[in-house]
Amino acid sequence: MRLKRILLNLTFIIICCTALLLAQAPTYVVTSASDTPGDSTTLRSAVIYANSHPNTIIQFNIQPGGVQKIQLGSILPVFTNSVIIDGTTQPGYTGTPLIEIVGDSLGLSAGNGIELDGGNSVVKGLAVYGFHYNGIGAGIAINSTVNQVKGCYLGTNATGTQAGLGNDRGIVIGGGQFNYIGGTIPGDGNIIVGNLQAGIVVDGPNDNFIQGNYIGVEPDGTTAMGNGGQGGIWLTSNSRNTSIGGSSAGRNIISGNPIGINIAYSSNNTIEDNYIGTDAGGSAAIPNYTGIVLSSADSNVIGSVSHGNVISGNSTNGVQITSSSTNNSFAGNYVGTNAAGTSALPNHNQGIYIEGPSNTVGPGNLVSGNDGGGVQIQTFSATDNTVIGNYIGTDISGTSSIPNGDGVILRGGAGYTVIGGTTAADRNIISGNARYGVFFDGLGVTDSKIIGNYIGTDKTGTAAVPNAWDGVYISSHGNFVGGDSAGEGNLISGNAKKGITITSSEAIFNHVMGNLIGTDASGTAALGNNQGGIALTDSTWNNVIGGSTPAERNIISGNGENPRIDTTGQVHGIVIDGAGTHGNVVK
Repeated sequence: MRLKRILLNLTFIIICCTALLLAQAPTYVVTSASDTPGDSTTLRSAVIYANSHPNTIIQFNIQPGGVQKIQLGSILPVFTNSVIIDGTTQPGYTGTPLIEIVGDSLGLSAGNGIELDGGNSVVKGLAVYGFHYNGIGAGIAINSTVNQVKGCYLGTNATGTQAGLGNDRGIVIGGGQFNYIGGTIPGDGNIIVGNLQAGIVVDGPNDNFIQGNYIGVEPDGTTAMGNGGQGGIWLTSNSRNTSIGGSSAGRNIISGNPIGINIAYSSNNTIEDNYIGTDAGGSAAIPNYTGIVLSSADSNVIGSVSHGNVISGNSTNGVQITSSSTNNSFAGNYVGTNAAGTSALPNHNQGIYIEGPSNTVGPGNLVSGNDGGGVQIQTFSATDNTVIGNYIGTDISGTSSIPNGDGVILRGGAGYTVIGGTTAADRNIISGNARYGVFFDGLGVTDSKIIGNYIGTDKTGTAAVPNAWDGVYISSHGNFVGGDSAGEGNLISGNAKKGITITSSEAIFNHVMGNLIGTDASGTAALGNNQGGIALTDSTWNNVIGGSTPAERNIISGNGENPRIDTTGQVHGIVIDGAGTHGNVVK
């Protein structure tokens, strides 16, 4: 609601400011592509005029029309007043830029192409490229409030397809609030490609908007021309309340970059409705190396139940959260599938990879089709995370598989994680994965809970969508599968191997209680795990299956209904096996 209020207020401000500019504006028409000092027909003279005449509208009528290249002989003066620079007035304009503003002959320490310091300004319909300033030069630099850049090409020429022309950075917002890069009206989006360091940089200011742009993708929406190593979008220096996307009309296509969105030392930003790592149709991969990276980034919102992103097709992780990032939320996203949620478009490592504490995955994410884990939580700093209300390994219907390698993985000391919850809305469907549904791997993964989930079944709990190995596999200590409170029990059924395996000498003091293992959700019909219900093996010790109250009782029945039998010719409800396996309790 806060975001919607800001958008409405900002739209009103822009409409009022634009109306005021048009009503009071002097006009300056550029009729020459030259950059001769003192020539009144040039863009340089128009800038000088605008700096002494507020609200100037700069128009273009360079004959014979069509594409015209303004090759600068030196950096233009900074705009110090409100101005509209309107490249759409060039004769022959039909929706793509015809005016090119070029700095490629100025050297690597020249400066920015267009710099807005006066505020309340609009730049539209220009191609701006070849500007450098010791690695931080920008095609367009904004240091003021309520500006808009729309319909421009940053980092390429008027064709939108020529590589090797980039600025250091396409657009930099270094100061000011309520600036719009792109917009929600068709034609307002910018093409921001081929820049050497980053496509868009927000370096410290708050309350800015990035909407409707192609960032790292050419105008056809299918061809990559990525920006440099700082990312397609880079938020840094405690930038706050930046809105990236926000509606289908404001969707950004952020693909083909080393990092799609890079948030560092910044908080309270919102990323919604974007395609990150795909083409404009959300059906084919245009990989970023990593889709989204959060570094020392707190309380950012990545998607909501009704405004999720598609984060798919990336070369490594879809989302990566470093150890110093906390309290970030992920909801409503499709991670590893196409935009329809019907087929795999894999991120080639993990879907969501978390190293930091107190982050929330869910509700409403579809995390499927990824080559590694759907959700992997790793390192000792990754504590108190929550995975809740997601489909992990299925399609969007929750009835067919789109496998991740594993569904949810905890390893490297990650602990105190909660997977699921006590209501139907909290339930994860963790099914259809190529290996384990849930995998707790090794020493230090402790005090975590798997509660209220369906693992190996469809969303109704009445049909199998098997994980190809075990539903739950634990080689760590002090964890809970199920619980004795209402809604804490899991349904762990339909898996191709065992329902639950607890194994290794590190697997101690785990507790399995209140679950349905091998039945359907009603507990009255078989939906067996093919190789058995529960296995305790390989020196595991002091684990408890069940408990002393009815609420702790597991129902372990119906396993092996379609058996792939073990070497004894039997499928077990519970098997305790192996030298050194001791002290376990079944009651």
